[in-house]
Amino acid sequence: MSAAPLDLIVIGCGTAGAAVARAAARAGLRVRAFDKRPLDEAGARWLNGVPRGAFAEAGLPQPQGAELGGAGGPFHMIAGMGPQRVTLDGADLLDVDMRHLVARLQRDARAAGVTLEGEVEVIDYAEGPAGAVLSLRGGAQLQAPLVVDASGLGGLGLRPAPRPAATELCVAAQAVFDVVDDVAAARFFADRGMAAGDTAVFTGISGGYSIINARLDLDDPAGPALALLTGGIPGLGFASGITLQQRFLGEHPWIGARRFGGARAIPIGPPLGPLVEGRLLRFGDAAGMVFAAHGSGIGLQLRAAADLAAHLASGGAPQAWTARFHQRFGGGACAAVVFARLSAQLRPEELAALFASGLTSPPLLLRGLLQEAMRPAPTELPGLLWRAARAPRVVARLGPTLARMQAVELHHLRVPAAPAAFGRWLRRRDAILGPPPTRPAQLGPDPSDAGAEL
Repeated sequence: MSAAPLDLIVIGCGTAGAAVARAAARAGLRVRAFDKRPLDEAGARWLNGVPRGAFAEAGLPQPQGAELGGAGGPFHMIAGMGPQRVTLDGADLLDVDMRHLVARLQRDARAAGVTLEGEVEVIDYAEGPAGAVLSLRGGAQLQAPLVVDASGLGGLGLRPAPRPAATELCVAAQAVFDVVDDVAAARFFADRGMAAGDTAVFTGISGGYSIINARLDLDDPAGPALALLTGGIPGLGFASGITLQQRFLGEHPWIGARRFGGARAIPIGPPLGPLVEGRLLRFGDAAGMVFAAHGSGIGLQLRAAADLAAHLASGGAPQAWTARFHQRFGGGACAAVVFARLSAQLRPEELAALFASGLTSPPLLLRGLLQEAMRPAPTELPGLLWRAARAPRVVARLGPTLARMQAVELHHLRVPAAPAAFGRWLRRRDAILGPPPTRPAQLGPDPSDAGAEL
């Protein structure tokens, strides 16, 4: 057993795990954290859009220097390859280099007293009266009252987390590439009414939920660069982000070698109901803690990590955090699932009609981009009602979705603490959400995704 008693063991030292370990140690808990990968390879290796406010809420200084890959600039949400679009001011969304954010979280955790270890593999998990007991490869054992599994989608293999439906797994790829012809690169954006520094988000490229997100940086110290994010849902019969990235690279010879990046499957269904099983608390992707409207979990996980640490440090029971999480974060997360399910069904021409209607106004979409409640402000209602009267077909698709989003958010204001009542509440939540989408019968899997394993 470990020589010094522990309050908490964290499995996974990527963003979610390192954030929990850091926050818990700063709150006074004795923490040990490890990852099966080397520590400098833990977590995402790409750029990720994170709302600025998430850092303040998590008690984290804002990203600076190499950690900040970009900030501000207009976001052009484009139906298909255009021309119909909605343009947003993205000033409060930061492009964060996850390699540097994870390294910062790990450094902060160490400074707060956490023992961090890489290349550590758990080979057995057991529970006893005093807590969870982890057996590690090599013979060592660790014991703590609580284990946080932040090891990613699927979770700890010995206690696997329920896996989302294949139709609610977005396969995303993001990388930064050299630009070998900056004139041609600038022309690509200029021909579409954009400038360097703008973010072009081509939506519905292969299925309604799919995107190609591109931003040209001509001022990068290492030379002109293109940040390229792609994503899609192979489980619905469409191309994955890996395939969309490969296609885009093949179509544009002005894009050069990859500097860094990665790919991963991201759960975009609702968060797990019970988050605690015995002495094991699932966190991050293992618990479905992702803002499904655009498939990013970083902001939500940073905020939830700080909340979990505060709860545990104040003597709160781990089981009680399930209700606390759903009440504080679940409503927004589940409303985003409802919106994502609508998005997955839309064809490019329907997206164009939706954008043209004005019902997806810039303020409304910007709130979704920043992971806030996607509901109109009172001052926006008269204009939206006028537009709704002029676009009945769009309202027929969008109206029920907005009503369901509102219903599921209100339902989360009444999360009960008692386990029996929570079970009834959860069944009602899932009834409001409805079933996950199914693959259209006429669509088979994209053949180019056959070998795209992450």
